[in-house]
Amino acid sequence: MSRDGTGTYTPPAVMATSNTIASSVTVNSIIDDIAQALTDSINKDGTKAFAANQSMGGNRLTSLGAGTALTDAAQVSQVQKANVQRATTVGGSVDAITLAFTPAITSYTTGMVIRWASAGANTSTAPTVNIDTLGAKTIKQNPAAAALAVGQLGAAGTIHMAEYNGTDFILLGASPQALGTSDNPQFNSVNIGNASDTTITRISAGVIAVEGKNVALNGTTEVLTTGSINLGHASDTTLTRISAGAVQIEGFTISVNDLARFHQCSFIQIGSATSVIGDYFGFGNTARGLRVVGTGGLGYYSDGLGAGGAVTQLTSKSTTVTLNKHSGKITMHNAALAGGASVTFQFVNSALDDWSTMMINCYNNDRYNVDCLSTVGGGSAFIRVTNITGGSLSEALVLNFNIITGAAN
Repeated sequence: MSRDGTGTYTPPAVMATSNTIASSVTVNSIIDDIAQALTDSINKDGTKAFAANQSMGGNRLTSLGAGTALTDAAQVSQVQKANVQRATTVGGSVDAITLAFTPAITSYTTGMVIRWASAGANTSTAPTVNIDTLGAKTIKQNPAAAALAVGQLGAAGTIHMAEYNGTDFILLGASPQALGTSDNPQFNSVNIGNASDTTITRISAGVIAVEGKNVALNGTTEVLTTGSINLGHASDTTLTRISAGAVQIEGFTISVNDLARFHQCSFIQIGSATSVIGDYFGFGNTARGLRVVGTGGLGYYSDGLGAGGAVTQLTSKSTTVTLNKHSGKITMHNAALAGGASVTFQFVNSALDDWSTMMINCYNNDRYNVDCLSTVGGGSAFIRVTNITGGSLSEALVLNFNIITGAAN
């Protein structure tokens, strides 16, 4: 009978009785039964396999060797370290990755999870992975198995985990690259809002709302404050016009879809106090001009950037004056000017060109007429001052001027 249901062995009969001759039949039967029990046992040299499922009865298999074949048992340490699901070899290219596992994976199975160390940033939005030569599968991301962003797989050595959904490998815990704050923006252009948007509102420092949807820009100290829009950082030094409605700050393009909407702000400040404007800031819509809404007026802003200046005339009222500014004050010499007499002096200013128009008037004094006789190509103009009273006047007359630059076409 060999062993019973509990594994206990009981001889089939009594082999011998005292003072009784043993029967060969009985002895041979018992020996045969013992031989069968030993045959049914598992020998330690591994030459015999289990014939059925085995219960450990709550006990452990100890000193287990590390599994190397797909049908081997795994050590707890192998499971903890995820050695079984991490690729042992990474090859191919950044857009066509090849992975090898130990033991080798023999088929793709829905739900299987793999890990590997990236060989570098992907240049394609549809990179692939080929595991143990089973065939290339596209790497995608959540949600909805979306295409990756260029560079999303990161620098060499970046660890990734992906799950096979039956068609593609979906990155787990991955997200597209964010817009950085150290070199904001990272992309060639940043468009805020759509062409149909009509409302932009300041929510808080660094946050604006377009059509009621909040847009946060962490890289700037303030986006919209007290009615102004600031583009760029305090450390920016270069600002260049790219095209109508687009400017570049530090080599990165910022597009404004509809400049007419910024009339809601007191002023638009592009760049910082240290910014340098490359060409000009213009309006792309030829049907629109520059419109001032409110009581602030149109003119040069006294912001310390150097648009204006002042100069004092020396020697006499006919002495040439030089000031290379678009706006400013000229304090004339206090030499006497007879009643009804006029004096003309040359004003040298590099802001004047063949297409410039200069506006000039006498500040807080109604005893004189002041007019610009002509502008001369190469940066100068002739200014005439006339004493319109009947008597001689000896005053240090103050003249205000503003230059508007024109265009040939």
